[in-house]
Amino acid sequence: MSGTPTANGSSTFIVQVTDASSRTATRGLTLSVSASVTITTTTLPGGTVGTSYSQQLSAAGGATPYSWTLASGSLPAGLGLSTSGVISGTPTAAGSASFTVRVTDAASRSATQALTLTVSSSLTIGTTTVAGGVVGAAYSQQLVASGGTTPYSWAISSGTPPPGLSLSSTGLLSGTPTAVGSTTFTVRVTDAASRTDTQALTLTVTSSLQITTTTLPPGTTGTNYNQQLVASGGVTPYTWSLASGALPDGISLSPGGMLSGIPTTPVNASFTVRAADAGGGSTTQALTLVVASPPGITTTALATAVSGVAYSQTLAVTGGSPPYAWSIASGTPPDGLTLSGTGVLSGTPTIAGDYSFTVQVTDGASRTAVQVLGVSVAAGQAAQIIWLQQPTNTVVDVPISPAPRVRVQDMAGNAVNITAVVGMRISRPSGADFAASSTTTAETVEGVASFSNLRIAMKEKSVRLRATVGNISSAESANFKVE
Repeated sequence: MSGTPTANGSSTFIVQVTDASSRTATRGLTLSVSASVTITTTTLPGGTVGTSYSQQLSAAGGATPYSWTLASGSLPAGLGLSTSGVISGTPTAAGSASFTVRVTDAASRSATQALTLTVSSSLTIGTTTVAGGVVGAAYSQQLVASGGTTPYSWAISSGTPPPGLSLSSTGLLSGTPTAVGSTTFTVRVTDAASRTDTQALTLTVTSSLQITTTTLPPGTTGTNYNQQLVASGGVTPYTWSLASGALPDGISLSPGGMLSGIPTTPVNASFTVRAADAGGGSTTQALTLVVASPPGITTTALATAVSGVAYSQTLAVTGGSPPYAWSIASGTPPDGLTLSGTGVLSGTPTIAGDYSFTVQVTDGASRTAVQVLGVSVAAGQAAQIIWLQQPTNTVVDVPISPAPRVRVQDMAGNAVNITAVVGMRISRPSGADFAASSTTTAETVEGVASFSNLRIAMKEKSVRLRATVGNISSAESANFKVE
């Protein structure tokens, strides 16, 4: 029996055989015609490294059961093909594998099919941090993922981006922030094989960039200067530069915003600095740096003062920056004299003598200078005579002992040396007189006149003396007796 069946089906018929002697035999037979076996699986879904994979191959026609084998090529590492036609396992490496499978039916008929299985790395969001934003400034950041099967689709999984920003399905986070604050939200990426990954992100929105340093402390020539410029808002870190103008000689500006160096020349330098943030924003600020030479007190000597006479002398300073403030650093000026904050030493001194004290001047930049000064206070004009040693009882024509002493002084009580001699006379009683051998005049030594040879010529129950010089008289002495 031979030929090519043209249709599926089952046929029953009787065949007869006749031999050479014309004897015959018959038998009933059934012949089933089936379609040829065919593999209907022509494509395979992709796999993911580390993720369990299982895919049933399908065939049609032929006579079941089928038996499957690998005809050629190799499956991806970690996968195998069972005789029942299941490709399964856990892929261990990314890549694309091409191979051919064979199916054999119960009648030993077979068919083959070339297949390709692509294994991708696991789907992962590579963006773990996002740049900060600035209120009112356009913002755009593309989120990135790897692995899985492209194309990717992005969405917000939980939370909400900062007001004014949104996430597109292509993973672009963009918009214009409208409020300052820090917001945490979670994004999700889904690949073409419906695999997903999520990532929590925090986005901080700050105010617009501005330089908060608007004034600079002054500098001093020859003295180290350091001043940190400060900005706020924008996206840190900031980068500083000189936008225009020139810094004082010896001063430089670092990218970190530090003005530093040792200025060499007094100057009022005006310049403009620029701060640029990490988000591409920038701003400028005009500044002035005043560099002055250090202050120095040029008054090194003071005029002599006179007790009881008004005194005023203004101290002088050079260099530094006004205003200046004066003070006494150590020591004490003469009684009656004070130093004002404007540097005027004035008043009416009362005690004669030589005085030494230290003055200090502080300029507007808190720089200081000191100077030791001396001033002499001379006694004023002779104005009074006072008793230092009153006369005591004595004997006729014997020197009064201890010797009477008086002092010539000014109105403030300072001893006054005078060129004229001091005279002594008997003021009471009117008839009493000194002995002829008496010395009734005396020169002053440091204002003091001593009368060591005063003798009374007669006995008296009560005697008083009075010293005089020019038109100045002492008070009467105490009463004493002469025997």
